[in-house]
Amino acid sequence: MNIAKKLRNWFALNQQIGLDLGSSFIRLTIPSQEKNISQASVVARNVRSDRIVAIGDDAARILGRTPNHIQTINPIVEGVINDSSALEALISMLLYKHSSGLFQFTGRNVLVALPASVTDVDTRIIDNTLHKAGARQVLAVPAAIASLVGVGAPVGDPTTQMVVNIGAGITQLAAVSNGRVVAEASSSIAGNQFDYMIVQYVANDFGLRISQQQARKIKHQIGAIRGWSDDPGESVPVSGQDEASSLPREINLARIDVSESIDPLVEDLIEFIQVFIGSLSEDMSADISSHGIHLVGGGSRLAGLGDYIAETMNVTVHGRVNPEKVIMEGVGYIIGRDDSDVFTQSIDTYESTK
Repeated sequence: MNIAKKLRNWFALNQQIGLDLGSSFIRLTIPSQEKNISQASVVARNVRSDRIVAIGDDAARILGRTPNHIQTINPIVEGVINDSSALEALISMLLYKHSSGLFQFTGRNVLVALPASVTDVDTRIIDNTLHKAGARQVLAVPAAIASLVGVGAPVGDPTTQMVVNIGAGITQLAAVSNGRVVAEASSSIAGNQFDYMIVQYVANDFGLRISQQQARKIKHQIGAIRGWSDDPGESVPVSGQDEASSLPREINLARIDVSESIDPLVEDLIEFIQVFIGSLSEDMSADISSHGIHLVGGGSRLAGLGDYIAETMNVTVHGRVNPEKVIMEGVGYIIGRDDSDVFTQSIDTYESTK
């Protein structure tokens, strides 16, 4: 690397930061440095001293394994800010650790993707938090716009594009036309709820207590829509605490068990999508019928889900290889566009469709 390039990177005078504030992960992108970073959205705090003892992935590693005076906090729950001080600590760590040059001391511009569930109170907290963490200017873009840009959909066209973003805390639905969100809705029918259903099923049918972290691993390993797999008997060993004796015990949990546990929630999700489409105009529904639905978010990884939505609703479903990264990819692309102001606005004047 030549000296001139080193100096440009150190001073980072044109540095732009992108953020996706998720319930499970906070993702950061710095296109000028080709950096894409993900950290667990978890903070550990000592309640005796009110001091933060672990942040991000470090805090996630000690979940469920701390003494009573160490509290683990999710700064964002179901798309809503749960603890602003924990969020500030997490964002400050990300910006300081992964940005470079004068940004660490003087601040640079940050573009943050905001979910459909965002409130005016949330936007003020996010704005204040980012400025405290070192941002000079904070811009906002709807997560739905960022998602569609990330998948390469023609968001500026007059035809309607629909995105279903299944995250950990919330599922967001949005219809976009002419570069604007014309309708959106959010629901807690999302990844964390699927994990909870697995926890309840294992407790009720096997008398075994497991954590939501364990349930999430099970979902990722063998979770699938009922009838999707040719091998419904595939199983994984699951260790937990026996409800009767409180002693450790291990069982084998089959794929068909997981499918059965989440089946009611899958049907609720389908109904949620159907009701949303039914609330749109005839022309927008016709566009969705022609162009399909874009399925993104980490929760969309559930095996067979895209196919089941397509079959049930008689509509094409476009999936992605890394659906949890789509918003960040979109934010990074918007930052690099000459017409980025078409999609963004100052966060202090941000308005959702609600």
